[in-house]
Amino acid sequence: MDILRFVNSNAIREHLKKVNYQFNTLEAAYLIAFCKDSTLEERLNA
Repeated sequence: MDILRFVNSNAIREHLKKVNYQFNTLEAAYLIAFCKDSTLEERLNA
């Protein structure tokens, strides 16, 4: 799963991709829960 898809900012998303940042479980859960561009179904599946 591409957790970067849940990052709200394009600039931050690109930076994290560039540095190959690996999210821990808590960070990934936070990003999924507060993503503005995803539907509830997408968040629940993630």
